[in-house]
Amino acid sequence: MGDAALMTDPAVSSLSGAKSIGVGVGVLLAAWVGYDLVWRSPLRFKPTAGFVVSLAWILALSAVLFATLSGRAAYIHVGVMLGTIMTGNVWMVIMPSQRELVNATIEGREQDPAIGLQAKTRSVHNNYFTFPLLFIMLSGHFPQTYDHRLNWLALLVLAVGSAVIRHAMNIRFTYRAWKVPATVALFVTLAVTLFLFAHPTGFARVAPRPPQPPTAWADVAPIFQSRCEPCHATLPTNTAFPTAPNGVVLENEHLARRWKDKILQRVVVLRNMPLANLTQMTDAERDRIGAWIDQGCR
Repeated sequence: MGDAALMTDPAVSSLSGAKSIGVGVGVLLAAWVGYDLVWRSPLRFKPTAGFVVSLAWILALSAVLFATLSGRAAYIHVGVMLGTIMTGNVWMVIMPSQRELVNATIEGREQDPAIGLQAKTRSVHNNYFTFPLLFIMLSGHFPQTYDHRLNWLALLVLAVGSAVIRHAMNIRFTYRAWKVPATVALFVTLAVTLFLFAHPTGFARVAPRPPQPPTAWADVAPIFQSRCEPCHATLPTNTAFPTAPNGVVLENEHLARRWKDKILQRVVVLRNMPLANLTQMTDAERDRIGAWIDQGCR
């Protein structure tokens, strides 16, 4: 609906908006079809093998997303992919199985154990998908994750860690010491994640920034006008934003000075603004803005 405005990143690929939409929709369909085929095949009687094949399929499709879409869009689409599988499990397997078992009871027929086992298997899968999916739903508020150079690794660490924590919660009725592995998994996940975020090469930034000549507002005003104001204006020209995101308007020197700390963090340090680098701000322009702020916003 926004003409794929936030789905593409020139630094990742040169896909057009229409093609990126095609990739997103195609991956969702392929995810469900491939997953469902695995668990309707003889592999359903070999859970370990079925798990390995399913995981490989999901990771392969995730790799396609990270290779073609912006980090933010890739995260969201991985989440929607898991959500699509979960929804398909409920609509296409769990509920029909439940209806069949209930009908068999009402009609006095013997229940087919395979039907109940099939529904249970899909329900278990949905259970383990829950925590990774919840994180991805919130990931839009944490650009440190999807804008990291190893954004796929950050997502993998958080997904695996949260699934392990979920497993510890699942065994709490039969394993009284479940809090120990859950706590260990939590701190290991946090430690690895923080290490990724703290490493200076993790983000597309230059550290330290190269020396810049004296920089005045007149030197950076054209950058703000061409790279920032399409979204951060009283009347944005980017149709995806009817109003300036978060109320941040950067149409003049006074307003830019007001938001200088946030600009330094998001534009110069983390380099995750403009969103998905939609206006294709260059590293030289980011350094110029950083120099203007470092020199006191003269």
